[in-house]
Amino acid sequence: MVPTTTGTTLTTPVTTTTMVPTTTTESTTIKISTMIPTTTTTTVPPNMAPILYNQIDGLTVQQGRYFEFQVPADTFHDTEQGNTRNLNLVLYTKDGQDLTPASWVQLNSSSQVIYGLPVEEDVAGSPHEYLLVAEDAEGLFVAEALQIHVSISSVADISSEFSISVNTNFTKFMSARQNLINLVQKLAEYYQDFSSRFVTVTSIQAGSVIVSWTNSSLSKTVCENVTVWNLVSELIDSEGFINTNFSSAMLPNYEVLSVSYRPLGVCAIGGATVIAIPTPGALPLVDDWIITVLPAVIVATIILLIALVLCLLYRRKRYSGKKLFKEDKPAFNCNRQPVILPDEFELQDFDNKPKQPLLLMTDTPRGPSGGPSTLNQPSPPPYQIPNFGFDEFDLSEVPTPPPSYYSGNGSSRPPPAYKLPPPYIVAPGSTDA
Repeated sequence: MVPTTTGTTLTTPVTTTTMVPTTTTESTTIKISTMIPTTTTTTVPPNMAPILYNQIDGLTVQQGRYFEFQVPADTFHDTEQGNTRNLNLVLYTKDGQDLTPASWVQLNSSSQVIYGLPVEEDVAGSPHEYLLVAEDAEGLFVAEALQIHVSISSVADISSEFSISVNTNFTKFMSARQNLINLVQKLAEYYQDFSSRFVTVTSIQAGSVIVSWTNSSLSKTVCENVTVWNLVSELIDSEGFINTNFSSAMLPNYEVLSVSYRPLGVCAIGGATVIAIPTPGALPLVDDWIITVLPAVIVATIILLIALVLCLLYRRKRYSGKKLFKEDKPAFNCNRQPVILPDEFELQDFDNKPKQPLLLMTDTPRGPSGGPSTLNQPSPPPYQIPNFGFDEFDLSEVPTPPPSYYSGNGSSRPPPAYKLPPPYIVAPGSTDA
């Protein structure tokens, strides 16, 4: 609370005693001297309250960036104690309430530095008003109204975004803004930026605590690929895991669970994607379940679905040839053999070259010398037309084979060379012989 003591002039009387000598003369000429005390009163000047000597103009800070502002020495002046450095400074809300640890702006009384780190949720209500109080040793004070304006950071001005996940309770982490400030200072020190002027926080999310930031030194109009990947290599090693130097630098206060890099703005042109690099074995139990159990369940489900589809396809193929539609059943007999109608009959392609020649009844086999054979061989069967299964075919229309050149009467004239007869195929329904 703002102290309620007002500037009061105190008047304190001071008594001073002075001894004045006196002389007494007697007849005996003996001279006796005595001291007679006298009293005088003086007034001490009263204690004066400090005064506002030079007013502080409003401060402007940027969202996501750590700032420090030291109160100038000539802001306040006290008659007895001097300038601001000899006074006690306290920062209150505009209602005169003490600042909580969760407030994004704080005051270091010993160094008289106003510092803070505003995030996205602190932009609302800007400009923010506070009371800066200067108090002397006697409790007299003077207050000044201080305005702090938070400027909004645009995502379009960001070309690269880095994120880390630390193993910390989110509610406990956000209960004191100093935790975020310490984390940002750790990041700045790791990059050898001891003033934290290049680290700009873009977002804070739960799970456990995910802090995203960008490097304000990167160009907003040109993607500096070499510089960006140099920054990434400080966080991620060549094997795709968190750099051990980075993990060690964040300890013992912050245990890093994962690191990610996301190109934005000018660096996002060309379809660049998010690169997430988790630390092996450093994720919480819920992440272990997601990494191990959930993929196994998904793979098992996919295998079962594939097996089910294969079974259905096999069953369909097995019964597809036996299933008949109602209109197709009359075309099959009881043995399920197709009935061939006359209009659907197709002639077979017979071999035009029989394996053995056909011998007529008048033909006599010849012996080795060219004459009639002495072997008693049976006569060949009469020439028959192949039966194609048509009862209406008339065998009487088949022409008689020509007579043999060898009559068997003992003539020495040999028969001519045997020639195969031309194939004889009768089309169904034809009257030609």
